[in-house]
This record gives sequence, C-alpha cells and structure tokens, in this order.
Amino acid sequence: MGSNTWRLLLTFTAFMSCEAIDEVQCPSSDYGVYKGKCYIVGTISGIWSTTKAKCAQFGLSPVGIRTTEDLVYFSKVATNMRSAYIWVGATDVQNEGKFVWEDTREPVSADFLQSIPFVSNSDEEDCLVYNIRYGYMSAWDCEGRIAFGICMGELSLKDTATPSQPIITPEPCIEKADIAFLLDASTSIGAENWKYQTQIAANITRYFDVGSDKVRFAAIIFNRIPTLQFDLKDRLDHDSLSQALLATAYPGVYGTKTYLALQDITNKNMFGAEAGGRDDAPDNVIVMTDGQSDETEKTLGAAAKLKEAGVNIVTVEIGTNPSQEELQKLASGQQNALKAGSSDFQTKIVKSLIKKTC
Repeated sequence: MGSNTWRLLLTFTAFMSCEAIDEVQCPSSDYGVYKGKCYIVGTISGIWSTTKAKCAQFGLSPVGIRTTEDLVYFSKVATNMRSAYIWVGATDVQNEGKFVWEDTREPVSADFLQSIPFVSNSDEEDCLVYNIRYGYMSAWDCEGRIAFGICMGELSLKDTATPSQPIITPEPCIEKADIAFLLDASTSIGAENWKYQTQIAANITRYFDVGSDKVRFAAIIFNRIPTLQFDLKDRLDHDSLSQALLATAYPGVYGTKTYLALQDITNKNMFGAEAGGRDDAPDNVIVMTDGQSDETEKTLGAAAKLKEAGVNIVTVEIGTNPSQEELQKLASGQQNALKAGSSDFQTKIVKSLIKKTC
C-alpha cells in the first residue's frame, strides 16, 4: 500500500495468448502478449479512482474488457491474483443505465451486456464489475468498493528498449494481519441498522487481500453476552467471509457488555494457533457499536489488557449516539476512533490496521 492505503500489486508478469507468439518480439519477459501485441500489465486492487490513478503513474490505462474473450482471458489473470471481482472498465456516471467505456467514452454495446448475466444496479452504483467465480456482471459504487483492476498499454521495442527509469515492482505493503470484528448486537441497534453494520463489516474486508497466508478475519457479536461467529481459520476468501458476515442473524437482545466481548478474545484465545492466529501476523480488533457500553471502567480495563498484549484496537462509530469519549479511550490512539460513513473512512481504517506491517 505504499505510503497510503492501497494494496498495489504491480507484479509485471508475462501473460501469453494462443496467437502467433513467435511473430511478436516483446522487449523482455516482463511484457505480456494478448491479441498479437505486446503489453505491460500491472495489477491493482482498489477502488475505481485508485485504479485509474495508479495506472496513470506508469503511463498506462485501466483495460476495457469489451468481449467475452477478454473476460475469459483477464479473469484468469485475476484468479491468479486471488481476486473474486474485476473492474470491466465502463461506467454510467453521466447517464444512468447508459454504460460507456471509460477510455474511449464510446457506448457499451447491447450485445456485450446481453451476452453475460447482469445483476441490476441502483442509481448509486455506476461502475461495471465482473464476478469471476459466478460469471455475472454487476454495477458497484465506484468509490466504495474494491475490485481487481488491470493496467494496460501498447508498447513497442523502440519505446522500451532503453527505458529512462527501471520498472519498479514493490511488494505489497501488508503481508499478513489477523483481525477480529466485535459487532454490537444490542436492542438499540435495531434490525435495519444491524444490516447496515454487517454491510460495513463486509465492505471493510474488501479493503484487504484475504487469504490463508494474507489477511484473516474472525467475528464476535455481543449484547448481554458475546457469541463467537467464526474463527480466523474459518473464512479464508472474500466471498465466504462476506456471506458469513451478511448472513449473521440479529438477535435483538438487550445489553451492551462490550467488556465481555473484549475478554472473550483472551478467554477463547482467538489469536492463538488453534483458532487460526499466526505469530508473524499483527493482531487487530475492530469494535463496532452504536452506544456506550454498560460498564465503561470494565470495558476500558479489558481493552487495556489487550493493548498490553500487543493488540491494536480500532473503534467504528455506528449511528449518532455513541460515547465518542469512550470510543477514543477504547481505541489504540485517537486516530483509531473512526466514524462509519465518513468521506475518509476507508483511508483511515486501512491505515489504522496496516501501520504495524508497513
């Protein structure tokens, strides 16, 4: 993620098509061949504007996937990078329901849209994505969701034989992290806000590269008692993780015993090896709540013990009536006390969770 929030994967790899490769002489093995031309392909996982900005830094543009053949080819590239979703390169920002290619501003053909199953979009979802696993297209919030993007540019031997600067291929800033959600399931949340909270949690997981050797998530819900939903070892890909969070039933039980949930992390050894924790991964807790805990001193005491053990705590304010003073004290520093829905929420939460590994 370099100096900020993005998981830049810029591994320049040769992707060979089945066309007459012998007739194409690319400058080096760092270049890929697709449809008889040499390309350099950089891979980025991020929101749409980040994908465009990072591609531009390297003199490239996000690829526009215009045919089913393109989808098949680039889906394989994305699968190799453990991505479930890929930006298609088209938006309907200017005219709702009328998608145009980002690079040429030409309309997306009806034949292309009709050739692939499509999940309808709302007015707030303007960027096309393709679900690699299930084979359908959908429209997402361009700036609120993360997908796999591909940077592409046609290059010639003359352009690249004597580059003025070497190609930089940095490793991802974050290699590993273990993160446990503590989700407030008290009666004050309500059924609608519960859906909002679990959606935010699911969206947060999309900011990271989830996998057995990357970032792992666990979850506890709490009211008058804490209830473990799944351990770090249980959900090791984006789809199953998001589905588990979104499917978590709202119990509607009274009580906000935050301290019991914090204590459960230690009591159940959630960051231990048996639960899927790793010695070489930093331990993080995300506490999401809409109100002050029932017993503030016990809550802060339980948090202090976790911090002493090296656990990084981030608090996320849900709703309008939480105790900001308590949440700031509960967090590992005021910068880790965040408000869901703020314009810089994504940037701040990623920075809060990855700072120990950068």
